[in-house]
Amino acid sequence: MSMMDGFLTALVIGPVFIHPEKWMWHIVGDHEKRAFIGTKAQ
Repeated sequence: MSMMDGFLTALVIGPVFIHPEKWMWHIVGDHEKRAFIGTKAQ
């Protein structure tokens, strides 16, 4: 949960929104990225 709090804080402070596609895989890892490929969410 603290990562999400940090993300929300950065949104308030920072002038630029970074889409989750750019940063999410660095946090959750490549295994989850491979599981995500081919889903409707893609």
